[in-house]
Amino acid sequence: MRIPISIIRNKMHYIFSLMLCVGLYGCPPPSPTPPGPSVPGWGWKLATTPDDVMNFLNGSGPYENPVSEARIGVIWKENHTEFYVFYRKQSPDGSGGGWAWKLATEPDDVHNFLNGFGSYLQPVKNAHIAALWKGSHREFYIFYQRPIAGETPVGSWGWKLASDPSDAMDFLNGQGGYSHPVTTARIVALDRDSRDEFYIFYQKTVVAERISNWTWKLATTTDDAYNYINGLGAYGHPVKGFDLAALWKGSHSRFYVFANKGTKIWLQSPLENGRFIQGEQVQLRALVTSSSPVDGSTLQWSSNLDGLIGQGPTITANNLSVGAHTITADGYGTSAQTPVRVFADLGSFYQARPAAAEIARINEDFSLNWIDGTGSGEQWDAYPVVFDQQSTDPSKMVAYAKLDVLRHQHFSQPLPFTARKTIYEHLKTYVNTLNLRLDCNLNTGGNGQISLSRSFSVWDGRSSGTTENPDACKNPFPNPTLYPYVSPLYLLLHEGRHSEPGDSGHTSCNGMSNMDPSLENGSGHARAALYTMWVYKYGAFDPPAVKNEAKSIAQGLLNSRFCSPPTHSNPKVQDIIDELLQP
Repeated sequence: MRIPISIIRNKMHYIFSLMLCVGLYGCPPPSPTPPGPSVPGWGWKLATTPDDVMNFLNGSGPYENPVSEARIGVIWKENHTEFYVFYRKQSPDGSGGGWAWKLATEPDDVHNFLNGFGSYLQPVKNAHIAALWKGSHREFYIFYQRPIAGETPVGSWGWKLASDPSDAMDFLNGQGGYSHPVTTARIVALDRDSRDEFYIFYQKTVVAERISNWTWKLATTTDDAYNYINGLGAYGHPVKGFDLAALWKGSHSRFYVFANKGTKIWLQSPLENGRFIQGEQVQLRALVTSSSPVDGSTLQWSSNLDGLIGQGPTITANNLSVGAHTITADGYGTSAQTPVRVFADLGSFYQARPAAAEIARINEDFSLNWIDGTGSGEQWDAYPVVFDQQSTDPSKMVAYAKLDVLRHQHFSQPLPFTARKTIYEHLKTYVNTLNLRLDCNLNTGGNGQISLSRSFSVWDGRSSGTTENPDACKNPFPNPTLYPYVSPLYLLLHEGRHSEPGDSGHTSCNGMSNMDPSLENGSGHARAALYTMWVYKYGAFDPPAVKNEAKSIAQGLLNSRFCSPPTHSNPKVQDIIDELLQP
């Protein structure tokens, strides 16, 4: 007879739970449905053999209907097994079923069975695993479904031994020293010689950044686990997804409930409200997590402006139209969206405020130190962090905007000094720290650091400080206008050169100091000249005004900053030299 769950809670827990859960139907789901999503709740059932578990899952033997979902834990208690089956709804329409079970004694055997390796002919479609330590050996009970005709199982299972539940959680989320999160996991625990062992059988179908998907809770009774899963009693809302590991510790049970956010699409790229230039390659990448094995292969990507873009967990959009897009990833019964902005060129890109996520990315790439000085107007707290290109005040936002321009700067021909990296990645390779000052002293670089004056953090152009006027850069020119970004960026790259191997440094010649001996293999001036030459000739997204400014800068450097007439063994470099220095 099915006994209402409300009666059980008013009686002695252990006796009445056995009376209920060894019966034909197990503990029924809660009624009414708890707060949260409108889905059936979870019940639980106690079984003493794996065959009884299999019959219950399939709705065979004494059971009328298969279950739609299940999580299974097992303990070794007083010389017998107890299987705790937490399940969601029995399916009167007969859907579900097809479950079988296998016993393994080593995690490698479990791994091979899940993947169809070794003597196993094909991977499983789905599986739930329970494990225990029995005397002197492990026992892994694998309850599995085989794929039917036309189905392609995901496979790609791995396994890991975690030291404790927090280590397991870090591994699942790709945090705390682990490189990237899992998409699906089955977690078991066993008490081996008074030492807990947590085995994680997992899938990592795509490379992804860390997520906050998994948490864990220790319950010491089935009722507490039941209430936590369903959001009953002291728990405010049900979990969306979970896996469960059970242990018997001396004289009491432990249920480790690893809760997650269910089937969810985690957009990894592009960044929210990120900016791009028309024609720039935009990587669309998502991680799908679920209780069932998934690989993201059926995700559909679309734009509200351009329609369907493509399918898969990672694709590239090559030519998004100019405008504000909403990018949608849809599949597996759910969807996720993020806004992005696409501009006609880097000039209009530079005039749009960087997104919060873009700023955060720069802060991950570099250590930015905002250095206060002792002179007038040299304290950063005096200037709000605003995006106002009409203002002549310094702002941290200016520096972020310039650095993000460099990140999106591309060329139709490879730069002659970056080993085919982007110019931004090249800078990151050798520079890790940027010191942003508000004085007018010289820019400097070396040992992985660049120190930049006030001019890098204002929108308009400024004079450099001199002996006669050391604060010259604090005073805007009459009728200040937005200065082309190429000017501060070439100075940034000049100083970055001083942290690279093989930098020859500056020298004195022709009666002048601060010179480079030559263009090829030269120092900071050589780097600045090559960069501006490439912006002028091969900049993919730079507007004409910026290209003309780059041409003028390159001509000035080639004419004045080298001890001998500049030449280069790279034919493309030499062609630009010949063009810019022609009589």
